Amino acid sequence: MSEDMPTGLLVAEKLFGLILIIIGATVTYFTSTNPPAGDTGILSNLFIIAGITVLGIGVLLVLAKTK
Repeated sequence: MSEDMPTGLLVAEKLFGLILIIIGATVTYFTSTNPPAGDTGILSNLFIIAGITVLGIGVLLVLAKTK
């Protein structure tokens, strides 16, 4: 395998990481500020955890070093 990754792949990885950060932050913010009412109110913690997880994956993709 080649040591050098194609430039397009590196840019795509960073861009995908930024998109995941935006999605994770949005889900976390809107779920914590305006939780659902009724029977689905119990699931708000699950959505907050999912948003934080997506946010963390996005941060890892952006901060990943390339060789």
